[in-house]
Amino acid sequence: IEDEFAPVKTCPDTKRLEEVGKFAKMITETPTFKKYWGSQQEPLWTLAGICWHVKGDKPEGGDTNMDELVEEILNMKFKNKLF
Repeated sequence: IEDEFAPVKTCPDTKRLEEVGKFAKMITETPTFKKYWGSQQEPLWTLAGICWHVKGDKPEGGDTNMDELVEEILNMKFKNKLF
């Protein structure tokens, strides 16, 4: 994932939003994303909701239990809601 994210980290500030959008689109086109959230009408909004949900899960200076986090994400119910 680091290679795919490299353009976001190395682009000029004026292009960062565009590169982040391209990166997000790539994620929504992966087989894994489509397997779990392929039925969503707005995949980018679904991805935004997932990011919003997990952004605050890691306590300052602490570790996140990735197995629990992934299980929680996979159990999230997206009923064509926009976040």
